[in-house]
Amino acid sequence: MKNYDLKRRQFLRLLMSLPVGLVIGCDLRPYESLVYARTLTPEESLRKLILLLGPWSATDREKAEDFVRRFLRAKHNIDPYLPVSSELVQSLASRFPDGTLAIKEIVLQSLPTKEKELLMNMVKHLYSLIDVRSEVSEWPPWGECLTDETWHTRAPVLGKI
Repeated sequence: MKNYDLKRRQFLRLLMSLPVGLVIGCDLRPYESLVYARTLTPEESLRKLILLLGPWSATDREKAEDFVRRFLRAKHNIDPYLPVSSELVQSLASRFPDGTLAIKEIVLQSLPTKEKELLMNMVKHLYSLIDVRSEVSEWPPWGECLTDETWHTRAPVLGKI
């Protein structure tokens, strides 16, 4: 037997061990997400961060999505973050898992200084807004009257802080 017969047999043995789809040449686009992570746009990254930092529970997803839509439409809300800090917002958002709502704890020591500052400024900004403050303090929605006129005489609910 000649040398090229051995190499050919080794090549055929290699082809036999590969999945059939790879040998034939099937469409590999579904597998691209495993190799190349999808990069979020700056707006998607900001949306993800707002959902992470907000006070919403898993059952309040619709309320959170509504708030994010309104937040992103208001130019004065997004000016401090986009487009000035777009890369920073994307970098920070990539550190957290997708689909997470109202993360409970973030370890700030592991973050670079600029990302830490951006995160703290975003938290201050979010929690200064009336919608978020109403959610945290369990006030009724904006425009509805309080049913209890003595609400200001009681301590805040400890479970929501």
